[in-house]
Amino acid sequence: MKILWSYLKSAVYNIRRNKAYALFYVLGTALTFVFITIILHAVRLVTSDESPMLYGDRIITVSQIGYPDVKGVYYGGILQTEQGQFFHALKDKCELTAFDNNEAVLADMGDRIQFTEADFVGGDYFEMYQFDVLEGRLFDRASADRGDKVAVVRESLAKSCFPDGEAVGKKITVQNVEYEVIGIIADYSLFVAPTTANIWLPYRYNHFVPSYNFCYNLHLLFSESVSKPQMKEAVCNLMQVTYENRNQDVQFAPDKIYTQREERIRQYGTDIMLYGAGAALFLLLVIPALNIVTLNFSNAEARASEMALSRAIGATRRAVFGQLMGENLLLVLIGVGIGIALMLPMASGIQHLAVGGALGERVTLLADLDGWVLAGQVLPLVLVFAFLSGGLPAYLIAKRNIAETLKGGDKQ
Repeated sequence: MKILWSYLKSAVYNIRRNKAYALFYVLGTALTFVFITIILHAVRLVTSDESPMLYGDRIITVSQIGYPDVKGVYYGGILQTEQGQFFHALKDKCELTAFDNNEAVLADMGDRIQFTEADFVGGDYFEMYQFDVLEGRLFDRASADRGDKVAVVRESLAKSCFPDGEAVGKKITVQNVEYEVIGIIADYSLFVAPTTANIWLPYRYNHFVPSYNFCYNLHLLFSESVSKPQMKEAVCNLMQVTYENRNQDVQFAPDKIYTQREERIRQYGTDIMLYGAGAALFLLLVIPALNIVTLNFSNAEARASEMALSRAIGATRRAVFGQLMGENLLLVLIGVGIGIALMLPMASGIQHLAVGGALGERVTLLADLDGWVLAGQVLPLVLVFAFLSGGLPAYLIAKRNIAETLKGGDKQ
């Protein structure tokens, strides 16, 4: 412990003595780890089930725009008159069923008119999708069926339209219907979003305006006992029967029906997300590390005589190496800490640059930090980065010949 404490004191002293070097090192590391942390969070969200999409690998959504048949021809979604029979046919295989329809709306939020999206929902929607409720409550199947004039809003909308985000109990008007806000949902990442809506309303007040698509998205949460191939086969067969009842000769393929998680991976690109992210991480680690290696060589050369004197009075090569690596690791940790602190603001900036405008207000690229990503992925990369950027200069200085160094030579 005394050795570690001496390394730390020495590191702090030398950092204070070389402020320009330390500043460049910290800022370069911070910028590197902002993007590394964003990439790792995005990959985890796309490839795993996170709130509100906790059951993404067991949910199949029959889109309101339909599915392509084996020839690639799209047929429309399930009609409202067919919806009840569709759900009933799957009742033995499904735990929960729900339906929704997104519409672009102008919402009167009291003191402000807000262009946003409203999701008209029914069934077990809020049981199937596990949103984090910050305040108030959600409405259930019975409330939606009764047509209670209640609304749930997203955190970002509440903050932007109501003082201090206090939306519960307030009145909003959407498509000439007044609702009471009963709950606020925490913001969630675009990568696990079942919808880009900011407002959730009972389906009874849906006028299908302005889309004029009179079908709903049908959400099916299958029981854990039903395998994925069985899920897809059941949906495929039922869709085929539904279209045959319309006197349409259609052939669907089970392998073209996807779970919510599979759909996310397809949407954001399996190869791009997995291999592209790996390549990006490699470049983000190696290129800044090479730049900092050059900086470290210059700094190490300036301190070569100091290290030689330390060895002359008894310090071992290992101690010299440890001292230099301790300084590098401390600077890297400071830079990573700054980078992690800047991750969410930077993600928000990227979001507005990438999507901008009204859509930028309806989606959140990353909502919060994931402890597992930080501890299990970022921390190991911190150590790799520290050794990539500082290991070689520290090793070469530590093994130099003392006499040659003190005489001004630079050979071992």
